[in-house]
Amino acid sequence: MTGLVPQIMPLDMRFQKISGLKLTRELREDRDNFLLKPSVNRRDLVLERGMPRLPTPLQATHLLEQAFWNSRLMQTEILVVLLSDKDIPYPLQAWVVHKAYLTGLEWGELNGEENSVMIESMTYSYSSLIPVPVPLAN
Repeated sequence: MTGLVPQIMPLDMRFQKISGLKLTRELREDRDNFLLKPSVNRRDLVLERGMPRLPTPLQATHLLEQAFWNSRLMQTEILVVLLSDKDIPYPLQAWVVHKAYLTGLEWGELNGEENSVMIESMTYSYSSLIPVPVPLAN
């Protein structure tokens, strides 16, 4: 679920660039021992792609979220899957991003003199990332 909107898998695909898949933790030193620092480390996950021709479920979710942009946060879970470049793609690696909140939407430059693809960029803030093992494909 994203807020009140149920998500059907796959929700959105074909992102050309994803950055921010990162696991970190903070340590503190106590004499000769290292201990985990009790804090929540938030990171940014950035999803980028060429602007789709048809509306996508994710864009519909963003419209709903924008209606409440200044008054409410909508938490979502994101599954990121790296696919092979074969004719029939198969998963190579996956990550589950927990408790993600949309913090920014950005659209690339509009230039009528150039024939270029408009880039849509989404930024999510998250605190937990879990790598998911994927069985080897034959």
